[in-house]
Amino acid sequence: MKKEQIALLKQSLIFGVVFFIVFSLMSAFTSFKAAWFEIIVISVVAAIFLYVMNYLALQRTKNKD
Repeated sequence: MKKEQIALLKQSLIFGVVFFIVFSLMSAFTSFKAAWFEIIVISVVAAIFLYVMNYLALQRTKNKD
């Protein structure tokens, strides 16, 4: 169970970093300009949301076993 949680955490962190980079590039090259604070907060919230959804899915599969 711990291995899966660590894997989920790594996956969520990687997603958050990639999301941050892509959102930053989109903000830089389009007419949509976002403050750095907004970009960071949105990236962190997206990573947390992904982790929670994956964690709940993991719990559901563990309960079925």
